Amino acid sequence: MKPVLINSNILTQAWTCSGEENVTAGKVIKDSPGLLHGLVVNTDGTNAVTVTVYDNASAASGTIVAKITVLAADRTGGLIGIDVGCDNGIFVAISGTGGTAIFYYE
Repeated sequence: MKPVLINSNILTQAWTCSGEENVTAGKVIKDSPGLLHGLVVNTDGTNAVTVTVYDNASAASGTIVAKITVLAADRTGGLIGIDVGCDNGIFVAISGTGGTAIFYYE
């Protein structure tokens, strides 16, 4: 795949991107088997944010395939190029307030 510029700081492959998701208690990213390429988490600078990704099509249970906590002072953190296979789907649980997360998957 040809690399594309996602924003001024991140150069990545032309993967499917879910778009920017508001931090909530949980969200189905993909309800069928897929591949998680990575994720980027942004805080509001006041609150820490933890993102846990499960190999599950509908709930925050089962195998944890990725987990990241970004401290408020760090503002941004991520896992890029992890390429984790998810046999059942991709479900994300997000704790903390005032942050966003971007997921790269196919």
